Amino acid sequence: MASTDPTVRKGTTRTSTDGEPAPRLPHEHDESSDSGQSEPRDVIRQAHDDVESGKTETDRGEVTDELYRKTLKGEPGSR
Repeated sequence: MASTDPTVRKGTTRTSTDGEPAPRLPHEHDESSDSGQSEPRDVIRQAHDDVESGKTETDRGEVTDELYRKTLKGEPGSR
């Protein structure tokens, strides 16, 4: 049944419980047809600006993974 509410755009996902509007669940936010309609968030804009200005990643995941492979996982020749 199509909505007659002029504020509801065609293709937007709306949740209801017993016919009453209800908040969306997290997966409904991500999977809805209107999920990409908002402006970029400040944190995303900052990340973009950091990359464009040449700043490098400070994540230590690669170093930690290498240490894990060499010591805990037991790569051949690592001990």
